[in-house]
Amino acid sequence: MLASKATPTRTIQSRRVLFGTPDPIDFILIIGSWQLEVQRTYSWNASPINPSEEYSVFPEMNSNKIQEIEDSFARQGLMKTLDCKFDHLEKGRVILELPITDKVSQQHGVAHAGASFAIGDSASGYAALSVMDEGAEVMTVEMKINLIAPAAGRRLIATGEVVKAGRRLIITRCTVQAEADDGSLRDVALLQGTMIPV
Repeated sequence: MLASKATPTRTIQSRRVLFGTPDPIDFILIIGSWQLEVQRTYSWNASPINPSEEYSVFPEMNSNKIQEIEDSFARQGLMKTLDCKFDHLEKGRVILELPITDKVSQQHGVAHAGASFAIGDSASGYAALSVMDEGAEVMTVEMKINLIAPAAGRRLIATGEVVKAGRRLIITRCTVQAEADDGSLRDVALLQGTMIPV
C-alpha cells in the first residue's frame, strides 16, 4: 500500500482508501531527524443526515454484506436498549444515531460518556466490518476516546470511518456529535480504534 525511498527525506504516496471524488490532504510529520512527507487521498461520499425509518445505503455495498451487517447489529442487546439505529451505511463509513433520553443521561442531565463511547465503538466496528470479507465478524482490539464537550441535545450521531484496512487489523476513527433541538450539531467525542476480524 505504501512505497518509500530510504533517504532522510522520504515521500510516501498512499492509495485511495474509499470511493468518490478525491480530496487530497498533504501534511508533514517530523520524527527525530527524519522528515516524513505524506500525501494521503481521502474521499467521502457523505450524505446529509436525514433521520427516518429507512437509512441510506451506498451502492458499492452488495446485498449480502448489507444483510450480514444488519443481522450483526440486531444481535447487539446494548444498542437495542439504547434505541440506537443506522442512519447511513456505505463501504468504510457508518453513521449511527440514538436518542438522548433519561436512559442514557448522567447527573448533569446530558448524555453519559458511556453512551458516546458505546455508539462510537459500534459505528467504528461496523465501518470496519463493511470492508471485511463476507462471513467475517468484528471485535474491538483497542479504542481511545477524547470527550471534548458535554453531550447535550436530543440525539447522538456517531460517524465511524475506516482510516486504514490492513490484512489483519483495521484502524478506525469516529466523531460523535450531539444534535440540539434547533438541529445544530456539536462535536462531543472523538474516537480512534483498532478492529480485528473474527
